[in-house]
Amino acid sequence: MYVQKPKTFIVDDEPDAAHLLQRLLGPFSLFGEVSVFTSATEAFAKIIEQQPAYLFLDVEMPELNGLHLSEKIKQHTPGTKTIYVTAFGHYALDALRQNAFDYLLKPVDRAELARLVDKLLVVNGAGGLPAQNSHLLIRSSEGVYQVKLDEIVYLEADCSYSTIVLSNGKKNSFEQQPGQNYTIASRKPVYTHQPQACG
Repeated sequence: MYVQKPKTFIVDDEPDAAHLLQRLLGPFSLFGEVSVFTSATEAFAKIIEQQPAYLFLDVEMPELNGLHLSEKIKQHTPGTKTIYVTAFGHYALDALRQNAFDYLLKPVDRAELARLVDKLLVVNGAGGLPAQNSHLLIRSSEGVYQVKLDEIVYLEADCSYSTIVLSNGKKNSFEQQPGQNYTIASRKPVYTHQPQACG
């Protein structure tokens, strides 16, 4: 069965900031096809027409304020989750009044983006994983990345470290702090890791 990829729109009058965010979102398949609009008025018609799943919206733009744009589209896009991305923290209360899904400050921090992805995965259900994608989100010292569940052959646990062994032979290791248990839930058998200190 064909499953349509979600659409994500970034609306920001600063092209460099918009394309940087586009690159940051790229590794996360739940955002699907990511499009950039540097004109809020141009984006307005496209948002109504294409109904993106996610809308990353700047606030201060010359043609149309991001808050006003959100107000104009909300009756037409009930399924769109709006995430404000701005350099100004004082708009947070206004964003909440607009029922924004989240609020990120520029420059976008990778840790904050990881927090947002975690939140979206939980809201999307399927044990915190988007059912149509079936990816595992991993945090490591090298950053945040996704692994396809179907590519996982097995997992190894050694003290507070876990290693994911993939079908292509690659291994990805990450650390869990003692006392922080986690469960990988998928269509495959459930794997639970309980980190223990080595004596």
